[in-house]
Amino acid sequence: MPDLLAHYVASYLIARSVVRSRFRALLLALIGIAPDLDVVAHIHRSATHSLVLSLILAFPIFISSFWFDTMKRMRVVIALAILLYVLHLVMDLFTGYVPILWPLTDRSYYLDLRIEFVSSELDHPMNISIHIASTRTQFVYCENVGGSIAALPGIILAITAIILESMQELEKRCK
Repeated sequence: MPDLLAHYVASYLIARSVVRSRFRALLLALIGIAPDLDVVAHIHRSATHSLVLSLILAFPIFISSFWFDTMKRMRVVIALAILLYVLHLVMDLFTGYVPILWPLTDRSYYLDLRIEFVSSELDHPMNISIHIASTRTQFVYCENVGGSIAALPGIILAITAIILESMQELEKRCK
């Protein structure tokens, strides 16, 4: 799975592009790590990683924002929260099996995407392949559930975010 830092920073960068407040973006980015809260129950990549369940739960909240005048301003934030949650699921699809369509199917899916450069082929120097693998979904209790809090992808994203924020701050001060 992508490390927690990668999930968080990717979510922060998207949130920061939508909301003006850096603090609100930091808070909204927590939604990007919410699917991994299933580790508290010692079951990882469980129902919290189901796109179907996520959308079923989010749909009434989003729709209600059209009925209640008090929620109109929250519509963008609700849509952003849904997007950040789904982003986590999509990121995980590239690193291991995810029960993304559960309970519609008892299969978990994994996407193996490869983009390779082949210098000897002049007509098609780039090969792109995607393999979709599936396995039976099993929500199994694990005594120890582990994963990276910060690994190289998350650290690279964090450095990128710091540079972007620094450049934006510098630009503001130079105006």
